[in-house]
Amino acid sequence: MGLHAVVGIGAGLDPEEVEDVLRLAVLDPVLEAEGLGRHREPLEPSCEVDLELGDEEVIESLKRVAAHVWLTGLPPLPGGGAEALDQYEAAARVSSGGRAGSLRLVTPSSRTPAFDHLVHHEEAEGLYLPADFAPVLLLPSEVDPLEHEPLGSAPRLAEECGRLAAAMDLPRVVDPDGDEIWAARDDPSRWGGFGEEAFALLRLAHAASIASGAGAALIFR
Repeated sequence: MGLHAVVGIGAGLDPEEVEDVLRLAVLDPVLEAEGLGRHREPLEPSCEVDLELGDEEVIESLKRVAAHVWLTGLPPLPGGGAEALDQYEAAARVSSGGRAGSLRLVTPSSRTPAFDHLVHHEEAEGLYLPADFAPVLLLPSEVDPLEHEPLGSAPRLAEECGRLAAAMDLPRVVDPDGDEIWAARDDPSRWGGFGEEAFALLRLAHAASIASGAGAALIFR
């Protein structure tokens, strides 16, 4: 079935259900510590999006491409970039900030600005808010309070996806449900051998833009 980018989860849910899905009891204090204010998920969103991205390996490959561009300014050969991703993740630094010492995850820029919101997420449980904030924020894990899970910004994700698409020489405007993009998913040799990655990237960029404009969260399912 693969991973999906979903916007508009508030549709058909009551406020308590939305609070549970987004873990607002944990999320809101982190946002307030950053001076961002609480998140209020629209229960009648202006747009609803549910876009297939591909399997988790495609998303992992997309991270490798982003890391290679960060390190060298250029995409890797198809299938490459594993060492670059290792270096990217090793370069990330956790810092304390905000009024209550909330935790942030930041990677320093190399030849190219970083792709933190694209790289630092849980493949099956990614969460992005419509607020615009630069560092990836860290939320206490539900499983282990000593561990943390990344919280991303949809506007920053959209910007990073656009930069990476330009580095990969992908079209600037593509119908996220058009024949061209589905052909790329079905033929990985397209778009420089990154057909599946391009499919995921361009659809993710579209979902992030919709979330930003609608004031709604973007989640991975």
